[in-house]
Amino acid sequence: MATSQLTIAILTPGQMGSSFARLFLSHPPALRPRVVTNLHSRSSRTKDLARESGIEDLGSDERVLNEADIVLSVLVPDKALELAQSLAKAASSSSVKLKYFVELNAISPTTLEKISSTLTSSIPTLAVIDGGIIGGPANPTTQTAPLIVLSGPATPLSSLDKILAPLFLNRTKVVGDKLGQASALKLTYASLSKGATALVVNAAVLAEKYGVADSLKEELARTNPHMRKVMEKNLPRDVAKAFRWVGEMDEIGQTYRQAGLEGGGRMFEGAAKTYEFVAANDEVGKESVEQNIRKGWGEKETVEALLRGLDGV
Repeated sequence: MATSQLTIAILTPGQMGSSFARLFLSHPPALRPRVVTNLHSRSSRTKDLARESGIEDLGSDERVLNEADIVLSVLVPDKALELAQSLAKAASSSSVKLKYFVELNAISPTTLEKISSTLTSSIPTLAVIDGGIIGGPANPTTQTAPLIVLSGPATPLSSLDKILAPLFLNRTKVVGDKLGQASALKLTYASLSKGATALVVNAAVLAEKYGVADSLKEELARTNPHMRKVMEKNLPRDVAKAFRWVGEMDEIGQTYRQAGLEGGGRMFEGAAKTYEFVAANDEVGKESVEQNIRKGWGEKETVEALLRGLDGV
């Protein structure tokens, strides 16, 4: 008897989610899943990315629940709970095939608990798995993928990992048997990487404002080459992602506070405000990643644009 094809729903297929689809669909037929989504009310950019990646649009959450085996939730962190609520509502008017919901967004363990409760109260048979993405988008051409960290109850997680590991080029890692552990790892990692970028944004704009940008770059190149690289390479590209990092910084700050680390909470409240400042900039903060790459601005042009926004020029 032929084995039915695995169906994976990616909600939603932005830059990261669409890269997963391209990777999955590049596998040999025996491994290749059917990749679906729901593009109702999504942006034209998301629709274009889905079409270019070969993702099938089911058009509703009800069909996702009825046809998908696995949902990968990959979207702006502050929309993660809203997505779970939408699926839970759809379950009341749909038959449910869905077995696994994998929460891959950069959210706090507390938010994850709310998502799990929301979904399992409506779909008691559903296995909610905690996850996180460490690294950039997948690339089927170079056969690279980010690390997918997972945690949750051992029985469903073991079965799920066997399914996902080959799809992600064996770049999955089980980090614990409790919900919240994968999220905690993702957030602590992001607090160092994206937190560093937030620091660099502030330092670069301040140095530019006082006319000492070149001196700062020279000293960083001599004594702190890693931060110099973040300023030169990361800052010009990361400004296009600032809008989605605001919510992530809020989730990180919330997690530090709940752990009793008030200083960390306040630090990432400041990081969230930094990314709000960047995202509001008319020259660099409102572009898509694709537009940012095509424009090709470097650190000097980017920092000067941020300073103009600060000064209201």
